[in-house]
Amino acid sequence: MNRYIPIAILYAGVLGVLLALAGCGFTSTGDAFESTARGAAAKAYDAGLENAEQFVCNDTSVGSVKRRYLKTPGEAAIYNSFCSQSGLLNATSTQED
Repeated sequence: MNRYIPIAILYAGVLGVLLALAGCGFTSTGDAFESTARGAAAKAYDAGLENAEQFVCNDTSVGSVKRRYLKTPGEAAIYNSFCSQSGLLNATSTQED
């Protein structure tokens, strides 16, 4: 039974190398896999960015936004342009501490 362990390790190593080559794009199957993986990753990153924008622009508290973006008029302008709505923040408003 113990003599089969090195053979199993060898087969596992060969299988690992083959999977690595397929995943790296060295084969036509690897190219298809890589293309599919990149597409899925791009969709996931797009969804994450959309969620982050939703949180920053709509789901944070007013106090948090004022503390973060009302330090200077420039930061208020950046927030307003990022969230695509005019006049969300007025740089002359009272800042909460």
